[in-house]
Amino acid sequence: MKEIRHIPVLLNEVLDIFDAIQKTKPDKHIVLVDCTLGMGGHSSKLYEKLKKGTLVSLDLDLKSIQYCINTYNFDSSSMPISDGKNTFTIWKKIDEEKSWIIVHARFSQIESVLNILGFYGYDLLLADLGFSNFQIKKTQRGLSFDSKGNLSMNLSDSVDNKLRNLLKNKLLIRGVLQRYTDLPDHTIKRVVNNIANYQSELNTNVDLIKAINLPKYIVRKVFVAFRIYSNDEEFELNTLINFISRQKSGVSLIITFSNFESSLVEQGNYRFGIIEPNIKEILENDQARSAKLYKIYSSESE
Repeated sequence: MKEIRHIPVLLNEVLDIFDAIQKTKPDKHIVLVDCTLGMGGHSSKLYEKLKKGTLVSLDLDLKSIQYCINTYNFDSSSMPISDGKNTFTIWKKIDEEKSWIIVHARFSQIESVLNILGFYGYDLLLADLGFSNFQIKKTQRGLSFDSKGNLSMNLSDSVDNKLRNLLKNKLLIRGVLQRYTDLPDHTIKRVVNNIANYQSELNTNVDLIKAINLPKYIVRKVFVAFRIYSNDEEFELNTLINFISRQKSGVSLIITFSNFESSLVEQGNYRFGIIEPNIKEILENDQARSAKLYKIYSSESE
């Protein structure tokens, strides 16, 4: 099977920020959080640089977690952790003065996860809001333009009819596209009518592309909007932003890929700066084209 290559976006910038943090705390047990493990692109490089401390990486997608367990030489045995209300499954990799913990959880659950693990803050938190090539090309969830997949757009293995029910409701489709895209009203109307008037069953991503029947840049925006809706990404991100806004120490990094994501991040109760990929990265990694890295400062961080 051909190996899937995934290039993490804005990796050098993330690592530079972590280097600066670690240099100011040479003897401290550093707590790192990666809210979106994916294929481990950011997590693995952060762990390589970590001298003393713990990296906690979350993901809802068990296939991505299994990939990382195999790739980064984790103990394959798992264990549950719980506070009586929430229960999560974790996997551990332990080295001399550092450890890496993978947790099967949504990133909106990060506060519960950290509390159960005994961490009540962090030095650096990262959330990459994109999805990996693994999710696009190997899981057949209908996220790709290049290969046929079931029409679900879920970023996990859960099976539900949320997207299929959406596609039966013209009013709901219009609302989702108005909320999550910058498409003009006349284009949204065409998308809604094209989907409603499509004569065949909508069972795959290819069926949906045919139904929309508009230029690829429009289809891409529609797919992003449907993905956000299908995975409750607005709720997920708002919950994370609320958690970050309450932190009194530590630096938080959020990588966005859409105007909608950026607008939510910019509404948080904190100071932030924006870092964008350079031309070289954009030319080498198409996924970096629309990326923005938000560096968020807590009330006590510089």
